[in-house]
Parts: sequence; structure tokens; C-alpha cells
Amino acid sequence: MPPWVLLGRRMSTPADSTIVNRPENDRSAPATYAVAIAALAAAVLIRYLLDPWMGNTLPLVTLFGAVATAVWTGGVRPAVAVVILGYLACSYLFIEPRGHIVFTDPGTVIGVLAYVFTCALIILFGEAAHRAQGRLGRDQFDQLLTARLLASIIESSDDAIISKSLNGIIQSWNAAAERLFGYTADQAIGRHISFIIPPERIAEEDHIVSQLKAGKRIDHFETERLRSDGGRILVSLTISPIRDDAGTVIGASKIARDVTRQREAEHRERQLLAEATAANAKFHAFFEQGALFAGIMDVNGTLLEANRLSLEACGFTREQVIGKPFWEGPWWSPSQPLVEQIRAASGEAAAGQTFRAEMPYFVADGSQRIADVTIQPIRDESGRVLFLSPTGVDITDRRRVEAEREKLVTLVESSTDFIGMCDLNGMPFFVNRAGLDMVGLADIDEARRVPMASFFFPEDQPRVIEEFFPQVLKTGHGEIEIRFRHFKTGAARWMAYKVLTLPDAAGRPIAFATVSQDVTERKRLEDNLRRLAADLSDADRRKNEFLAMLAHELRNPLAPISNATRALRLSEGESGGLRAAAAMLERQVGQMARLVDDLLDMSRITRGKIELRKERVELAPIVHQAVEAVVAQYRSMNHELTVTLPPHPVHLEADPARLAQVIGNLLNNACKFTDRGGHVWLTVDQEGDQAVIRVRDTGIGIAADDRSRLFEMFAQVDTSLERSRDGLGIGLTLVRTLVEMHGGTVQVHSEGLGRGSEFSIRLPVAAAMARPSSQPAVREAIPPSVGRRILIVDDSEDGAESLAMLLQLGGHETYKAHDGQEAIKAAERLRPDAVLLDIGLPILNGYEVCRRIRRESWGKHLTIVALTGWDQEEDRHRSREAGFDAHMVKPVDHDELLKLLASLPVT
Repeated sequence: MPPWVLLGRRMSTPADSTIVNRPENDRSAPATYAVAIAALAAAVLIRYLLDPWMGNTLPLVTLFGAVATAVWTGGVRPAVAVVILGYLACSYLFIEPRGHIVFTDPGTVIGVLAYVFTCALIILFGEAAHRAQGRLGRDQFDQLLTARLLASIIESSDDAIISKSLNGIIQSWNAAAERLFGYTADQAIGRHISFIIPPERIAEEDHIVSQLKAGKRIDHFETERLRSDGGRILVSLTISPIRDDAGTVIGASKIARDVTRQREAEHRERQLLAEATAANAKFHAFFEQGALFAGIMDVNGTLLEANRLSLEACGFTREQVIGKPFWEGPWWSPSQPLVEQIRAASGEAAAGQTFRAEMPYFVADGSQRIADVTIQPIRDESGRVLFLSPTGVDITDRRRVEAEREKLVTLVESSTDFIGMCDLNGMPFFVNRAGLDMVGLADIDEARRVPMASFFFPEDQPRVIEEFFPQVLKTGHGEIEIRFRHFKTGAARWMAYKVLTLPDAAGRPIAFATVSQDVTERKRLEDNLRRLAADLSDADRRKNEFLAMLAHELRNPLAPISNATRALRLSEGESGGLRAAAAMLERQVGQMARLVDDLLDMSRITRGKIELRKERVELAPIVHQAVEAVVAQYRSMNHELTVTLPPHPVHLEADPARLAQVIGNLLNNACKFTDRGGHVWLTVDQEGDQAVIRVRDTGIGIAADDRSRLFEMFAQVDTSLERSRDGLGIGLTLVRTLVEMHGGTVQVHSEGLGRGSEFSIRLPVAAAMARPSSQPAVREAIPPSVGRRILIVDDSEDGAESLAMLLQLGGHETYKAHDGQEAIKAAERLRPDAVLLDIGLPILNGYEVCRRIRRESWGKHLTIVALTGWDQEEDRHRSREAGFDAHMVKPVDHDELLKLLASLPVT
């Protein structure tokens, strides 16, 4: 099944399908003269039969119908013969003196001239109408052929095309149907076809369905249908059954053509012709209502008469044109060159030469159209020009279609896309120049010898032939990205292959068309982008894994250091200097732990992994919690910290832990960058619907050039070799990110170096609520603890030993294990109150140890705490799944651990 379209080229149609029959002008001389003589004989006989009543009155009246019949059926010569023979016969039979033909009487001569003049008019307009009909038929042929080709290319039709199921439900409704019936596709599809059928014609639908079920096609069935505005139109229906693969009729395709105007025009023309053949008075009506622009002017060019079409259709009145030179008429007067051309043409016609040209003309609204204009001289028997007959046909639409066709042909041939057409057997019959170059073919003759399937690589052919084209036949169009093969080099070219079917007049597909673009470069760029994205993703994954591993490796040595310093500080009997040193070590270990946490938080934020657990909270307790966490650090620097809170509660929708982290980071930052003995102010207030948190210090200040990059990741204000302030440059980045995630803003102000700085945070205040809000717990004093039996499992002996030492100082009984199997055996033997279990253990990891303990009856209710350096969200998730009761990160918060142990039930 094939893929190309021939554009700008005549397309053959099946033997049983005709686009339009070209009108023929084949008149048989004997036959036409026989008809003329018969009409004459009938006219004379009628006059003879009427003679008893008419006498000498109107002796020639019946001849005018015979003349009109002769000129219409045979042309000028038979009509002239009827004029002459008819006069001789009627003069001999009905004009006094009867039985003689006399021309000596002046009245007779005048009657003859009037008779000849009237017959000349009948012959003139009859022949002009006959010729105009022939030209109109030929023009319609060209226009219909062009419209057909254009309609095929753009998948549209001038006829309404509707498909429906056998039960009458409409399934498709094209643009022509919308124009014809006034309903859009959305309004029509899914409804029963009866909504456009007049009630008295519903029975027709039953007849149509019965014919379809019998597999019969219905051609040119004329009936009435309803429009959306309630009006009725006369349509010609062609209805074809739609069959499934098994040949069963499952629906119908209807082609509806509006023939209302055509039938009305045919009726009007028949009526006018009958009137014209009945009497000369009727001929004037024919002249007035003809389908041509028509007029009569004398040999001097003065317009004597103009028919209704040439006036009303153009928007002019008789007063504007009658009695004036034809070339001064409003059709030409806006253009002086046109005036001169019509003046010259009128002179040629007066000299006996027929003028014909396609030329522009104007209508009343000032717009310009195009007409096929003829100025015909009308002669008497001697050849003398009696008067001139200007006629014309508007060809604006035809010229527009021709121009569009030429434009389309030019576009196709100049296009850089692959444009082509092939028949249903897969043989191309048109490929444009760009398409031939793409696949390495010399010309269209060579392309016609290459089956469509050969344009694709063998491995792609099943996909195209067996899958893609059947779908195109089913839906009428399709698109796929596929490789074309260059026949000379074998190179592949990626194409956006767009295919549609071209239907015949009955809606059956007769060819395939394609307009396809070369997307080889785009595919190459996409491949490069995919590889780059994969590389970046891999690099980001390795970075995150490295950060997690770094945090784990840093926390492992920090844990025994933290435990040991806490143990030293709690030891009784030690000197004050040793306890001070232990407190200092504990603060520094806490600072290192915060740095590790900040580093991991930034990794989570850059990956979009961080989530806020918002709840309604009061701000004051969060401030107290943040302040308590930095009090020891401020004391070590001999700073004064002033905290000011509003007199009334301020409530927020916030994550209390993250908000405390934000305030703590600002306080920590102020402490680090303020020289010893400085002053820091923490002020909380409410301004309108915003809570404002300000941290101001007397520190080193910030230069104006540094403020713009202060919140960038890893930015350092003081980068000299002598810098004494530690930090990674990510604390403020975390502050801004977390504040913005809460819907707030953060700003910094400083009057310059050495003049301190102020950070301001603005957060939206929560709406007032009746129910009490939850508050973050301010760190409480550690309750007295009952001694517990605790099993510590850690592959680091220092870590296990230091933690055991610390817990023993609190009155607990501790036991140690250093691998997974040893931990399970010890837990079974000791039946401890709690197990502090590391994750990264030899032999069995902590997750597996926890799962095995939980499977034992004695371990189902045992408190098991994960004590590890892994702090990613997925690590916490895995620990919950394994059965841990809590997940604590090294170096452990000793106060939190002691609280947890104190909360255990007494056994």
C-alpha cells in the first residue's frame, strides 16, 4: 500500500467514476433542419387553424416560436431558413391579397422589416445564450477538475460527506456538511440522522437502510432535508454501504449535494425558454433573467438596454448606464485604461469584428472582479451591422482557483519537503524534485519503476506495510517517524512521514499522498540530548551517593568523639577545666554534625526530595527551641543575645522542625561573623498578615557587592587565607530555600563592612481557627531514668565502647556486639530492654538483624533503635519497613536518646 501524492497534475479516476463530462457542440445538419422545418410547419398549421378567428390579424405571430426553436436546436442557418420560408408561407396564406406574395405596399414593407428585426433579435439572443451555455459548460469542466484535485490534496470536499451506523447514528461529519446543514461536527456526531430529515420523509430512511443491508448502493436520490435554521434544501444523495473485513454491512457513507439552486435554475431556464418560444414579449423576460451579463447598444456605442444581472448583481441602477456610452459605464469608469479598451472594442464591433477578452470590471462597492466579455455585432441579411450585443460571464472564482492551483504547483516544486503520490498497488506516479534528491532517484520515470516498499530499509518494512498503512486506510491519515533509504549510497534519512488517503467521488480511497519532512538532524540532536541527560543523571546520582557516603563516614568517627566528650562532662570529680574542655568538644562536634546535615539537606533540595510537614503552629515555641540550641555557642563567644517576642501568639502553617532550622542557621551565622563580645538581636513581630523575624548583629557586616550572591550555594563572603569563620557556604542557601517553600521571603541589609547586618524573614500568618494549634515541644529537662539493660551493636569498637560508657554514667546496664550474628545471639540470651543497632554491620546488616529479631516471639515487642550514619529519606523508610521503632543519626543527640530510654515501660 502506497504513500505519495501527485500535486498539480491531472489524476485518473476509475472507469465507473466521472469527474465531469466535457460539453459537446455536435449538431447534425439534417436533423437540425428537420427540426426547424417541423417547427415551421407546426407554426403555420397553428396559424391556419386559428385563421377563422384571427382573420388578417397577426398573420406572423406563430412564426416567432418556430424561429426560437430553430435557433436553439440548430443555430443561425436553420433559423434564417425558418424566417424566410415562414414569411413566404404566411404571406401567401394569410396576408391580403391571399394567394399572392406582394412587396409593393409600404405597410407590407414595414411589416417585413419589423418581422425581420424581431426575428434577428430572437436569433441573436438564442445563439448567444447557446454559445454562452457551451462556454459555461467548458469552464465548469475545468473548474470542477481543478477543485477536485485541490480538494483531494487538502482532504476536503465541496459535498457534504457523512458516515453513519446502520441504526442511524452519525459517526463523521465533514466541513461541507457543516456548511450545508448549519450544524457543527460536535453538534451532529453521535445523534440520529433523523434530526435533518423532515417528519413526512422519515419513511425514506427505512427504505435506504433496507437497501444498504442488501448491499445495494443508492445513486443520485433527490429528496428534501432540514437545515439548523429550519429551512429546507433539495439534496442529491449518493449512499454507499460500508463493510467490515468479513464483508458485512456495518454502516453507510452518504454524499449529499445541495441541488436546490441547480433545480431552481433549471426550472427558471425552462420557463424562460417556453415563454420566449411562445411570444416576443416573453423573450424580453428571458433577456432580463438570463445567466449572462447582457445588453444592447447602437453602433455608436450608446447603451440602449441592460439586463437585470448586469445592473442589480453589480449594484448599479438603470439611470447610471442607459443612454450613455458603454465605455463610460460604472463597470469601467474607475480605470481609464479600461475605458479606452472598451471604447476601442466597441469600435471594432461596430466595424463588424467580434471582440472577446477576459478583463477586470468594478462593482458598486468599489471591489474589482474579472469577466469574460464579448461584444458581438448583429447584422442584417446584407451584412450591415444593426446593433451591438455586449455579453459577459463573471470568472472571478475560476481565475482565483486557477491562481491557487498555479501557486500550489509552484509551492510543491519549490518545496524542500518530500511530496509525492502513489496508487493503491504501491507504485508512485509523482515525486517532487526535492523528494527525488532525498532518495537518490534521477527522475519521476525512475521513481515509477520502484515499489513503495523499497523506499524503506528491509527491517522497517513490516512495521510500515503491515501496521502503519492499514491504519492509514482505516482512519484516512497517519504519521510516523521512519528511515528512508538512499538508493545510491544506502544512507539512512529520518523522515516525519505523514500520509493521507485521497478519495474518489464516492469517498473510496484511490491513492496515498505524503508531505514528509527530513528530521535527521533533529533525531541526531535528540540522541545527543538523551546521552547528555543520561550522563548528567549518572553524575548527579554518583554525587548524591558520594555525599551520603561522606556523611556516613563523617558521622561514624563523630559518634565516639561525641560520646566521649559527653561522658567526660558528666564524670563526677573531674576538674572544672576538664569539664570546660569537654563542653567545648561537644559544641564543636555538634557544629560538625550540623554541617553534615546542611550538606545533605542541600542535596535533597537540588533533587526535589525535601518535603515540608506543615501544621498549624505557634511561632514563639519554635523561636525558643532555636535559641536553646545555640545558647552554649553564644556563651563560648561571650555574645549577648536579646530575644523580643510579640505580646500575642502568632500562628503559622509551617514545618516546625524546618522553621527552627531556619532561625537556628541565622543565629549561628550571626554568632560566627560577630567578633567576641558582640551583640545579636532576635526580634519577632506581626505586620498585617505577615510574621516578621529579624536577626541583627554587630558583626563584620557585608559589602554591597557581596549582597547579591550571599544566598548562592557555597558562596563565601570572607575568602581570604586568614579567614577564621568556618562553614561551607550553604546555610543561607538553605534558609532562602526553606523560607520560599513556606511561601515567604528573606532579605538582607547591611550598611557596609564593620557595621553589622540584619536578615529579615517574612512568612504568611495562618488564618484564625477555633481549634487549638499544635506546638513544637521545647526541649524539656531530661526525666530521671530507671536503669535499663541495653544492647549496643556497632562494628566500630570505639563507637560502641564510648556509647556504653555514656549510658553507664546514666545508670544503665550495657552489653556490646560487633556483627549481625553476634547481635541476634546476644539479644536472645540477654533479652534486653532496648537494642541500639547500627545498620552497616558485617555478616548481617542491621535491617536483616531487626527482621530476624522481630520474627522471634521474644523480639516482637522489643524496642529496637536504628543508630546509624545514614540519614537519607530512603534510609529512614527502609528502617521503618524492617521494624525499627526509631531512627537516630550519629552522632546521636544524647538528650533525645536518654528521653527515649526513660520512656520505656518498666519491666
